[in-house]
Amino acid sequence: MIKNQMTVNMRQEFINGESAYSGKILRVNLSTHELWVDEQPDAFYRQWIGGRGVILYYLMKETLPKIEPLSPDNLLIFAPGLLTGTLLPGTGRHAVGAKSPLTGALASSEAGGWWGSELKRAGFDAVVVQGKSQTPVYLWIKDGSVEIRDASHLWGKTTGDCQDQIQSELEDKKIRVAQIGPAGENEVLYAAVMHDINRAAGRSGLGAVMGSKNLKAIAVRGTFGVGQVDKRLLQETAKWFTSNYKEMMNWAITYGTSGSVKSNHDAGVTGIRNYQDAVLPGIENLDATTIFPLLVKNRDTCNRCPVRCKLVVSYEGEENIDSRYGGPEYESIGGLGPLCGINDPVIVAKAVELCAANGLDTISTGGTIAFTMDCAQKNLISGFDFLPEFGDGQSLLKSIQLIAKKEDIGAWMAEGSLRMSKRIGQESEEFLAVARGQEYPLHDPRLKHTMGMGYALSATGADHMHNLNDTFATWDGSDICAR
Repeated sequence: MIKNQMTVNMRQEFINGESAYSGKILRVNLSTHELWVDEQPDAFYRQWIGGRGVILYYLMKETLPKIEPLSPDNLLIFAPGLLTGTLLPGTGRHAVGAKSPLTGALASSEAGGWWGSELKRAGFDAVVVQGKSQTPVYLWIKDGSVEIRDASHLWGKTTGDCQDQIQSELEDKKIRVAQIGPAGENEVLYAAVMHDINRAAGRSGLGAVMGSKNLKAIAVRGTFGVGQVDKRLLQETAKWFTSNYKEMMNWAITYGTSGSVKSNHDAGVTGIRNYQDAVLPGIENLDATTIFPLLVKNRDTCNRCPVRCKLVVSYEGEENIDSRYGGPEYESIGGLGPLCGINDPVIVAKAVELCAANGLDTISTGGTIAFTMDCAQKNLISGFDFLPEFGDGQSLLKSIQLIAKKEDIGAWMAEGSLRMSKRIGQESEEFLAVARGQEYPLHDPRLKHTMGMGYALSATGADHMHNLNDTFATWDGSDICAR
């Protein structure tokens, strides 16, 4: 073990492009500032498949069932998949995992962007972090070299300002950064880990775990190639996808996931006012045909993905919107819009920016605020200076800021709606929308039956990324439940 910094020699097969993995998993003990590498054989990657498999292996092997999620005993694991960084389209995602402070169970949350591919190109298949630093730090990883650096000057910064500062001090704009915002630093139980500023590993509160370790960020730069064991097969698969993806993904190519807002609303899938209603007047304001001419300035994508579903928005007016933070997609629009009774696209886009800047999961943020609005409407909460109201855009924006700072009613909301309901009592649990303590994504399980089954059975609870998506799970568009 080496303290504070080390350089690792890569195996020749990886350097020569003959392997999609380096066989090296970076270990970091923040309590002691020790660094080392676990060398894993080929059999490991066949038995523990993908990023989730690696996460499960280390959590099951090295953590005890009753550890506190925000204690130094918890592990925080960043793990791309085997195909991440290869030429295959759609493989730019990676997983982040830990024992969740929100659900109390094992959790993994996935993010798109470029960070996972960059980690592979830097020579590591995963990063496993344990312990807690006495002062804020960040990791700097470049081509097999690792350094623990002081982050005291970064603590308290928004995600955009933090990334700008890291890239400036390391003098490289191509550096990819995984980081937390103020919400993670304050251990909000559904804080996200943000990548490239606007790609979130949002579910299950893994940003709070990162904050509990005083780990502000992991900056990565890699110039190694990621090899392919069977390059011909990968090329053929990539060619097939490139030839067929337009037919399969036309809706996402045209508008991104925002293109499904109105259709899902009309089908009854999107929750309205904390699931009180089935129709939101003015839903067309949040439709992609309205958002695009009003807000969208560009499109972005993830590594090796031709779909380009990521919106880049900006706006100058009563609410100025910073284009660094990307733009709203279906889950964010649904959670911060209809679920809170709001149909103003500028307010929703600003809410998405605030969540990204502070490092908050937009789904649990929207779900918890909507639950709070419901309780306030029923006069179940008192004793606070501020309470949000359905349909009030400014109260939505103020709620996000209070949650990130854990101030006033935000201190209760920062615990998530389940814990908040236990504080309130008065049968408020009757209108909770959670599974295993995690707020529903915008896929009403009363209509999406396989999604509901997944909510009930998955260790992560209400997480649409871990479950089948009904009609979207079949080639012909038919409901898989009917088969």
